[in-house]
Amino acid sequence: MASITQVRGKWRAQLRIAGMKSRCATFPSEELAREWAQKEERAVRAAKRGTMLDPSIRPFNYQQAGVYALFRGAEVQYIGRSVHVYRRLNDHDRKSKDWDGFRIWPCRDSIEAAQLESKLIAKYRPPLNKAGIPPLAVENL
Repeated sequence: MASITQVRGKWRAQLRIAGMKSRCATFPSEELAREWAQKEERAVRAAKRGTMLDPSIRPFNYQQAGVYALFRGAEVQYIGRSVHVYRRLNDHDRKSKDWDGFRIWPCRDSIEAAQLESKLIAKYRPPLNKAGIPPLAVENL
């Protein structure tokens, strides 16, 4: 939940949610502070549901390992894996791949991630996965 307080004539909105760093911002009016807090809370809830659009909003540890899918609308564009999923998502964003959403499947280790990635690529056949189906996918079908 967010707390809104007045500090030296300005309004400070502070958002604290378990498992995340706290966020705060200062605004000239209480209304702007409340709007910001509501927007941030909605973004965090969306992130926890796995429907977020902005990879800079992370409800988990930065070093989240797993498999991720990039979407354009409802269509899967790319499937990948990384030991630093959020860093990798930011790399994709900077390279301007055409995507507007993503989903993450956390994995315990690289073997589990490789197997899941192969299965998902075989199932969805995303257009940006140029190498086609990895060998693990054929073994696990």
